Amino acid sequence: MRRPTGLSRFHRHRLIAAALLALSAIWPGVAVAQTPWELSPYEIKTIVAVDPQIDPTGALQADVIEELDRQAATVVGAVWEFAAQAANGPLARNLLDDPALDLEHMVSPEQLAGDKLMTVVVRIVEDRLEVAARDFDCRTRITRPAVTRIVQQRQELPAEAFRAVLEAFMPVAEVVEVEDGRAELRMKAAALASPESDLSLLSEGDIFQPVLRRVSRSGAPDDHNIIIAPWTWLTVDQSDNASLRYVIHSGTRQGLLTRRRGRTELVALAARPRPVPTRLELVASQSKSPLPGYEVFVEGGESNSPQRVGVTDQQGRLTLPAGEGPLLHVYIKSDARVIAKLPLVPGLQSTVTVELPSDAGRTAAESALAGLQDRLIDVVVRRQILINQIDRLIEQRELEEASQQFDELRRLPTRQQFGAWLIERHRQSAADSTTDATIAKRVDDTRQLLNVYLDPLSIDAVASRLEQARRDALGSARP
Repeated sequence: MRRPTGLSRFHRHRLIAAALLALSAIWPGVAVAQTPWELSPYEIKTIVAVDPQIDPTGALQADVIEELDRQAATVVGAVWEFAAQAANGPLARNLLDDPALDLEHMVSPEQLAGDKLMTVVVRIVEDRLEVAARDFDCRTRITRPAVTRIVQQRQELPAEAFRAVLEAFMPVAEVVEVEDGRAELRMKAAALASPESDLSLLSEGDIFQPVLRRVSRSGAPDDHNIIIAPWTWLTVDQSDNASLRYVIHSGTRQGLLTRRRGRTELVALAARPRPVPTRLELVASQSKSPLPGYEVFVEGGESNSPQRVGVTDQQGRLTLPAGEGPLLHVYIKSDARVIAKLPLVPGLQSTVTVELPSDAGRTAAESALAGLQDRLIDVVVRRQILINQIDRLIEQRELEEASQQFDELRRLPTRQQFGAWLIERHRQSAADSTTDATIAKRVDDTRQLLNVYLDPLSIDAVASRLEQARRDALGSARP
């Protein structure tokens, strides 16, 4: 069983909170108002479902419930206000069919009123006894992956059920300060935790997921207005061992952590990586169609630089191998360009869907600009050839043929015509939200090429030389 590690990070908070707890005997209102998180235990309701094939009389289910209540009181102590109960009726059947069941719409509002709603499911899987425990956090409405254990002996089930609950439990913290890409957390029930307990309020490798919840005018949290910070995670700041400071990793620019308005509550729920693969699904943000052919690189774990994993298939899918670090950074490339960099907790979800702007608009714009530049090169080469031929014909006094070549020179596309095509291409690109700054740069580069290589003064100079040759020819023809 995992023992708590890194306790020095919130030791200072525990001392302060413990002092306030002592003062609460004298001034209870002040202490509780100042440190609600450190002094407030977790209210945990646990629902237990046992397969009737294993437990036709219900005796095993009763033993599991009794053991959970007993161990929660003796092992965890004041950190948990714990109560286990039997799952009955449709809920029991549904949990036995699928331990990963979405609980939010299957239970009563009263059961969701606490801090945690945990489930313990005992069933037979492939002729083996399995116990699965899962944490549903009522405050954030987030369900973490189930912790499963294979049990060899029936009599071991109650104790193994508690171990699974202990491992599945995910602590919650309040985000009290955000500054310079870092966030300071305040752990719930930190003042009540004992360093000797098997409960890990803070374990090595834990990361946190920030969640924003609106608060009503009365001060009560709004359970229907919860915003999970997209692609944002907090990892422990290794440079600061004196406090619970975490580095913010985010793949978005929305600034949910720093630009809060109105009555809000910002909390963070712990997450622990799992050594299982994760499947990425890339889809277009508007059409939701799959995005095949995108390169995926991963940085994290033992790798200090992005390592290529592969290319998405026709369904826009790619499986990432089990990660070794608590947090991976996923780079997504299209045409050798990084179009997204996203932090990802390995194994936390079996499938992760990434919505990206379709590259079709940018690809079409780049193709059109490339075609325009190719045409420009052809015109510049043809133009220079004609100018050289005209000068040679002028020198040889073959002015009629030189005039014909000059007419062909004047029929070539001019800088004004190329400029009009470029303006139209730029207008179309600007109207397409999927194009980006690289297209604007290509347009500027093409415009500079037009100014350098299609200078109309060069044509005017050829016309002047041809006209002078004609005058010279007329003068020499006079008697």
